Amino acid sequence: MILDEADMAESIGLMLARKGFDCNVCVNRSELGRVIASTRPDIVVTGVRPSGAKSWTILEVIKKQNPDLPVVIVTGFATVDAAVEAMKRGAADFICKPFHADELFLKIQRALTHVQTQAENSLLRHQLYADDHVFPELLGRSSAMKRVFEMLERVHASESCVFLTGESGTGKELVARVIHRMSARRHEKFFPVNCAGMAENLLEREVFGHEKQAYAGAASARRGLLEMAEHGTLYLKEVGETSLSFQASLLNVLEHNEFHRVGGNRVLHADVRVIASSRNNLDDRIASGAFRKDLYYRLCVVRIHLPSLRERKEDIPLLVDHFLHKHGRKISKRITGVSAEALQKLEAHSWPGNIRELENVLERAVIMAAGQSITPADLLLERASEISEPGRLTTLEAMEKQLIERTLVECRWNKSVVAKKLGIGRRTLYDKASRFGIGLKPAE
Repeated sequence: MILDEADMAESIGLMLARKGFDCNVCVNRSELGRVIASTRPDIVVTGVRPSGAKSWTILEVIKKQNPDLPVVIVTGFATVDAAVEAMKRGAADFICKPFHADELFLKIQRALTHVQTQAENSLLRHQLYADDHVFPELLGRSSAMKRVFEMLERVHASESCVFLTGESGTGKELVARVIHRMSARRHEKFFPVNCAGMAENLLEREVFGHEKQAYAGAASARRGLLEMAEHGTLYLKEVGETSLSFQASLLNVLEHNEFHRVGGNRVLHADVRVIASSRNNLDDRIASGAFRKDLYYRLCVVRIHLPSLRERKEDIPLLVDHFLHKHGRKISKRITGVSAEALQKLEAHSWPGNIRELENVLERAVIMAAGQSITPADLLLERASEISEPGRLTTLEAMEKQLIERTLVECRWNKSVVAKKLGIGRRTLYDKASRFGIGLKPAE
């Protein structure tokens, strides 16, 4: 607390200490700022003299540092206007001198109870959500997410292939894990594999396994994920990035439950449920012959589209509560919520990275926050010019486009050399060229 009368500050401190409070008595504003930052108090009692232009500076400083920190104002100017002004500026309560100790104690208790109630309401919203349906890992009350839940309730107990679509960061792998967990295969293994992150030959060996001496360096035979996932689930991320050779082998698994290891002829049987996903529409790849239409139909028995965060902004408060609780608990830091201004800023952002970006922003905010509430200053968001609207490249994507265009010129438009130099496959190069509008031949 800080009061203009040092003796009164000490007296109030002693009185609150007798009531069981751990008090810090500050003699000036700078000391108060240091105490708030270092001890994260539950409440501040401070005096003001509402009679000049700088009367409310102390309150403004406190609320700027921690907007949700309750402040009880002590003053000798007992006017209705002063009380109204104190509340408008964010004070939790207002008490005039002279006052009885029990009166101040009652106001402090009331303010603390209000803060605790807000925190409990936040947790209650999370708990109510968890009891709302059988998929507690998935957060959302928007109409877009309700459609997802309806689809999951219909398919999770089946054995059919499920094809997940949606932008990067929308939670496709989480949904795949939920489908597995709710299925009859839940006691068996779940194996995810990123098809876009592997070279063609490596992907085939990873999924189908290989025999001894199937390639240089293969000193022994090795089981693939299809064998290791027996009776379980195999999740193929970015299946649209696979080669036609891989697609033919995968189609054989889906149609006949059969495959053979790389370099082998022995027919093996696979009892595996396949879930696949893609962040891009496969229509263009199917039309160009880069993806088999018959495989697409086998994979897409049930298609579930995950909405972007732009399409479900009403879920942001719920997601914010969840991530603050998750990351606050992880580092044993008490975070009660976000200020109204911070929430408004979060809801105004376009979220090109979707839920993954939101979680990263909030994890960083929890670490950096000086108080118990997240303020706009704690949020490091991309500038508006860098936000990716639908159909618009982010700054990172624009840089990637420039790199590909420059490499094409340097390598004289030899696509194989370009892909090797960039460390990507040819099919990935073609996909990026299509997405970024890059011509793969020199302009005539």
